Amino acid sequence: MNIVINLARSDKGDPAFYSRWEMFGKVLSYIPQNKYELDCVKVLVVDQYTTVDNKFIGQFPKLKVVATPTTGLTHIKEPLKVPVISLKGDRAFLNKITSVSEFTTMSILKLAKDVADPPLKIAGKTLGIIGMGRLGKLVKKAAKGLDMKVIHYEKGMKEYALDFLLWKSDFISIHCDENPTSKNLLTEKKLKLIRANAFVINTSRPSILDEKALLRALEAGLIKGAALDTTNLKFDPVYQPPPKNLIVTPHIAGRSIEDRISTCEYLVEKVGNSGYTL
Repeated sequence: MNIVINLARSDKGDPAFYSRWEMFGKVLSYIPQNKYELDCVKVLVVDQYTTVDNKFIGQFPKLKVVATPTTGLTHIKEPLKVPVISLKGDRAFLNKITSVSEFTTMSILKLAKDVADPPLKIAGKTLGIIGMGRLGKLVKKAAKGLDMKVIHYEKGMKEYALDFLLWKSDFISIHCDENPTSKNLLTEKKLKLIRANAFVINTSRPSILDEKALLRALEAGLIKGAALDTTNLKFDPVYQPPPKNLIVTPHIAGRSIEDRISTCEYLVEKVGNSGYTL
């Protein structure tokens, strides 16, 4: 018997995803406790919420491959003893995955039409994109459709280019990978460059900016509003709700059902074509 363990949080309990992995064996959403089943595990599916190292996979002695439906690999903490199959670098496929850019566009509209009082016109406003990779380019395309002006900053550009973007932009959208150069890219000092009538959107990683400094700026009216799809800030809907000018969502920007199914099918195909499961 072969077993696939699928620990991806967004797939949990959904037969639409589990059935696609059944071509490799019995699919479990948990780590079995008996030695027989542990010895049968051939494929491990994880997302960014599961930290994986050689100690973790050591409990599966016959594991053939780790599959992750992500482009970032920060949850893979060291070179593993088995191959890792991800979406990293698969641009032809990833360019069809538009959920995050759509979510960013929605956030711009929500901030301008709902958070802002009175509502604001979008056309003619300047969008500053931090990180002009695949997602940054898709967001730029969508913004152009709204008749927005677009400027950007990416790794390798001079620091003053980032300062100019923060000062000039009406909306700032973060789309850079989490890496040593991007961590805490927007410090409290950098956030002070943002105009009081501007908005910040982060669908990337919480580590990119100083979230506590952002929250203080929002509460003091130094930044008009923000939308965080990923955050380490803790709120309670009753006792400690977020300020009215802050939209918080639980990392759902990329979770449209169509894109999730397409990604699952693509990853299953990659694993099947790899030959590692034989």
